[in-house]
Amino acid sequence: MFIFQVAAAQTGAKSAAKYSGVSAAVPLELNLNAIQARIAVVSARTDLAAQERDLVLKQLNAAFTVVEAAGAARNSAAEFAATLQTAQQTIAGLKAESLSGPAEFQLDLADDDPVRMQLKLASLQTQAVSLRSRNRGLEESLQNMASRPEQARAELVELRRQLNQPPAAIPGTASSLVVEVSRLREDAVRQELSARIGKTEQELLSLPTRESIAMAQRDLTTRHIAQVDAAIVALSMHITEQRKRETEKQAAQEQAFASRLDGQPAALRDYASQTADIRVELQRLSRLLDQERSVQLKLQSQQNDLTEARKNAEQILAVGRISDEAGPLLRSLQSDLPARAMIEARTEAREDAMVDARVQRLKTGQQLRNLQGVDAVAKRFLDANNVPYSESNIALMTSLIERRRAALVDLDEAQGQQIAVLLDAQATDSQVMQDAQQLRSQLSERLLWLPSEAPLGRDWLQQLITGIAWLITPLNWSGVPTGLVSTWRTHRLSSLGLLAVIVGLFVMRRRLAASLDALAQPVGSRDDHFGLTLAACAASLLLALKWPAVMGAVGWMLRISAGHGSFIDALGEGLMTVAVVWCMVGVFMEMCRPRGVFVAHFGRGEHAIRRLGSALRLLLLVLVPTAMVVGMASASGRPELLNGIGRLSFMCGSLALALFMYRVFRLPGGDLVDELKREGLTMRMRGVWFNVLVALPLLLAGLAAAGYFATAGELQGRMFASGWIVMIVVIAFFVSMRGVAVAGQRAAWRQADERHAKAMLEAAQRKEAGDVSETLNLQNHAPAIDVVAVSQQTRALLRAASFIVLLVLLSGIWGGLVPALSVFNDIALWSQVVTTSAGDTMEVITLGHVLLGLLVLLMTFIAARNLPGFLELTLLQRLQIDAGTRYAISTIGRYTIIGIGLATAFNYVGADWSQLKWIVAALGVGLGFGLQEIVANFVSGLIILFERPVRVGDVVSIGLTTGTVSRIRIRAITITDFDNFEVIVPNKSFITGTVQNWSLTSQVTRVLIKVGVAYGSDVLQVQKLMLDVATANPQVLSAPAPSAYFVNFGPSALDFELRVFVSSIDQRLVTQHELHVALDAAFQQAGVDIPFPQREIHLRSTGKDETQD
Repeated sequence: MFIFQVAAAQTGAKSAAKYSGVSAAVPLELNLNAIQARIAVVSARTDLAAQERDLVLKQLNAAFTVVEAAGAARNSAAEFAATLQTAQQTIAGLKAESLSGPAEFQLDLADDDPVRMQLKLASLQTQAVSLRSRNRGLEESLQNMASRPEQARAELVELRRQLNQPPAAIPGTASSLVVEVSRLREDAVRQELSARIGKTEQELLSLPTRESIAMAQRDLTTRHIAQVDAAIVALSMHITEQRKRETEKQAAQEQAFASRLDGQPAALRDYASQTADIRVELQRLSRLLDQERSVQLKLQSQQNDLTEARKNAEQILAVGRISDEAGPLLRSLQSDLPARAMIEARTEAREDAMVDARVQRLKTGQQLRNLQGVDAVAKRFLDANNVPYSESNIALMTSLIERRRAALVDLDEAQGQQIAVLLDAQATDSQVMQDAQQLRSQLSERLLWLPSEAPLGRDWLQQLITGIAWLITPLNWSGVPTGLVSTWRTHRLSSLGLLAVIVGLFVMRRRLAASLDALAQPVGSRDDHFGLTLAACAASLLLALKWPAVMGAVGWMLRISAGHGSFIDALGEGLMTVAVVWCMVGVFMEMCRPRGVFVAHFGRGEHAIRRLGSALRLLLLVLVPTAMVVGMASASGRPELLNGIGRLSFMCGSLALALFMYRVFRLPGGDLVDELKREGLTMRMRGVWFNVLVALPLLLAGLAAAGYFATAGELQGRMFASGWIVMIVVIAFFVSMRGVAVAGQRAAWRQADERHAKAMLEAAQRKEAGDVSETLNLQNHAPAIDVVAVSQQTRALLRAASFIVLLVLLSGIWGGLVPALSVFNDIALWSQVVTTSAGDTMEVITLGHVLLGLLVLLMTFIAARNLPGFLELTLLQRLQIDAGTRYAISTIGRYTIIGIGLATAFNYVGADWSQLKWIVAALGVGLGFGLQEIVANFVSGLIILFERPVRVGDVVSIGLTTGTVSRIRIRAITITDFDNFEVIVPNKSFITGTVQNWSLTSQVTRVLIKVGVAYGSDVLQVQKLMLDVATANPQVLSAPAPSAYFVNFGPSALDFELRVFVSSIDQRLVTQHELHVALDAAFQQAGVDIPFPQREIHLRSTGKDETQD
């Protein structure tokens, strides 16, 4: 082997010399000491430039690391070679050791010292743990060896490819030192590659031998484990028997001692008798400990059997294709697995036992603490019981206390052992349940498409006859009354509670039916509310529970009283199965009443729903007996019953389900076809889903008849679960839509009331003012909710949410059976290094992660698009906030959803913030130059949403534009002016420019009326007239009070100003108009003139013109 390594190293060196142009005779300093010496020399040199020295040191350190790795590879190859050389001796030694057990496992049961026995038992238990840990390591090594050849050969191909590659070119400007160390590193790399090739080849050569050695070591370890377990059992039994004898001896001695105290005071005799009772309790606890240790041993044996079964199953499944002979073997393994319900029942009972044991141990500890200080305790006892305080009584009492303390110490120790045994059994049971569940799920996935029974034939007919005879035998049914009476006696309180519930359901059925009619009356009126639908659903559920409650209660009582696998137990299981099926179908039947939930609250067609209820009743008539027979056959534990009457009932139920699907969805004439949208996608795809719904139950019946009964049962169970999930999601969708409809209806009523009240107020004001002319309204009030648009958005959001929930639930049901739903996680697209608190780890991004990211983006898009309507109907309209605040909340919520959705989607594909921050920084710089205005408008929009200088519904003036803010978008604000034109103004203008907001803090605004009167008018009279007109107008506010001022001597008039305030901006034009009319009338009546503009023209004539005339 060494010659081979040297040759390989020389080959690598020659190859390096060939490609570098250096003669092979040049000495290669490829040992660690020489490289370390050269590193020290270069580090000490001062004539080298810093950059060159750093480069040389980097190359030398890399060469040192590579040479070190090459040495490790050569050592591994030497170990593999040594394994081959000593293989025969190693295997022979293991075989010889397996023939004779080790001396430490031999027991000397003649030793009765309890301390030495306990120490020996602890030593054996420690050895058992160590041996099992070693056995697990050997099993893992064997599994790794089984898959190692393929990996090793792939590694050899890659290593040889790297060895044959030419070395990297060295720049011509490099110094001689850099060239030398670069060639040194290249030679080191090639030497390391050669060493790894030698190690891998030697590993492949020694693999069969090492596999044989590992198998021999595993067999020997397994033998040692069996020997240690046997020794532990024998020693435990010996210690238990010894403890039992000692306990019985101590109890007898204590009773004998108590019997010798006949002449002593009664209090002392009672004290001794109580101590004897403690010894009797200790004797009972010792027997209980023996039983619990026996149970623990059985659990450990069950765990070992389960581990062995798992190994066998993994060996069979590792082949890939399961043969016809292996299929029944695996099914038998699956049927022998412990039931989860049984383990959970044991665990629950053990939890109660542990609680009781801990309480009893606390009491024992308290009694021991009360006995501290023997003399003081004896004196207190004698004084409390009026016993004479004599030396004999004190000595006797002291002896009694010491005996009591010894008994309590032994009891405390036994209680601690009981708790420890219970904890060990609990841990073993937990491990058994986990291993059984894993093996069951693994077998269920692989055995799904294998036949479980023989096809229908003569054997099946014989099994069917046996099952029918089992069902109709009177002797089997004779135990039903006895079982019911037995459960009534042992569980009287629970039985009374069930009886009370059943009687209450039957008594309330008429009232509940009448309540459905009463709850349907207000639907669609102004008294309608969402609580009516919830109450109707609850009433339908209660109506459907009466008969399922009877079936479930009787089934529970029968199962409690009967043993597992008996006819009474199977009958109880069948009745409980019927209760579940009846409850599910019954709820939908009650919802199909003429005034029930589907018709009155969901608005479905009465004729179609009535026919659906009739179809459900017919389906229930078939499902009740078939479900009961299948449940009984499954609970009986007899394969011939399940394969006979169970398979027949299953096929009958499947046929009934196919007929139900055909009746409900056939075209034309189907019960629910009229409820589907003719132009929708569902109806266009009817040819697909209708055939699937009808063919699936028929296919399941055919599979059961062909012998794939277990497959058909598994698929049917998942089909039923899927069907009920679909129906529940559909009902939840309709209930949610009902809530949306009620909220939209109430919003429409409220808007109508507000418009009516406002119209009445305006009409009254115009009538009082005597003005019937048309007035202008700025529409500054909060804009009304668009109920139709909001409801459509909410419907779209609920529809998408229902679809996603349904998709997630169905994938959870079918994901384990359909490889296409789980194979995406096996398709790796790329990998990346993720830094965590534990260090750098490799994270693989699969196709499943990408699909999840796309799903999150889709959900984000749907939610962001439909969020405003959903918030409006569910939350915002209930709050006393204006339209601007509602709009700001909706917009900020939309941005938040988009941000969270994008972050989550990027996280799924491995692009977290630590990787994106530099990209975001670079994009920020680029956007700052290229998209400066757009970014400025976006940031300004965020500032507007948070600071809210303008809101939706505000009347603003910016530049030459005045109007009402109708929308605030991410880039610009839309203003609707008084000519009903929409003006788009960038957000930046509202932040950097001057904006006049007429309604930001208050709706109160001032109206200014300018008027001029003729010179010579009475100024005080004019002022009084103007104030009287202002005061008389109902639109003018009294606070602030109106004012009139003589402000200027105009060219042709005396200028006055009337300043008044109105409560809202939409009253400005109306008030201005009314004040103008009233002022004109008041001035005319008082004789005050409003002059026209006056000009004086002076004409001058010349003398020349006069002469000529």
